[in-house]
Amino acid sequence: VLHLRGDVPMEQPMIRSDENHVFALAWNGECYGGPISSLEDDLNFSDESDTGVIMSLIQSAIVSAEGSNSDATKEIANALKSVKGEYSFIFYHFTKNMDSHRLYFGRDFLGRRSLLIHRDKVASGQSQKFVLSSVIGTSEAEAFDFEEVLPGKIYYLDVQTMELQNLVMSGSAKLSESEEQSPTLVQRALEVTAGRNTSSSMITAAANLHEKLSIAVKRRVNAVNRKLPQKSEDME
Repeated sequence: VLHLRGDVPMEQPMIRSDENHVFALAWNGECYGGPISSLEDDLNFSDESDTGVIMSLIQSAIVSAEGSNSDATKEIANALKSVKGEYSFIFYHFTKNMDSHRLYFGRDFLGRRSLLIHRDKVASGQSQKFVLSSVIGTSEAEAFDFEEVLPGKIYYLDVQTMELQNLVMSGSAKLSESEEQSPTLVQRALEVTAGRNTSSSMITAAANLHEKLSIAVKRRVNAVNRKLPQKSEDME
């Protein structure tokens, strides 16, 4: 339950449906501006949390894409890329006639909210496990091989075929084997720096720092205690 904004707590995942669609959103983020402000004015969402507004934003993008026979993922990317704030999200959509059955997920450009992915690498046609989570415990870390979802992209999984693709906010690209191992924002910055008049020792030091910070963050995420403390009589 998130209750940072609005008059009532917002339970997650948030689920909406109409005669043709079912939508479900898990949202971990905060919006400070962008299209969210105009949505509140135009659609009277002043009493709704960020989760509700983002749900309407993505829902509207999908319905609009169906009406114009355009790519829903591009419409979602265009809607989210101008949202000012930090976020990670998972959005599930299917049509009741089962023509479309998709799972969308992603993070903001800087990756300020965590989102981890595990996907079994199996032969085509075989069943596989697909797991998304914002945090993991020790047991999950031992059972699955999690990696960070790359920021600045909208990923979409066809639930019927289990084909995973992605769309960069400024363009589209199919997820390839090499892209699954593509560099993080820090690594890309190091590559750019390497092309300038920067000493090799400084580049090496920055790369070592990034590696140590990545290890430290992974340890903290894996060590998160997900068990809630027992309610004592003193707390009542």
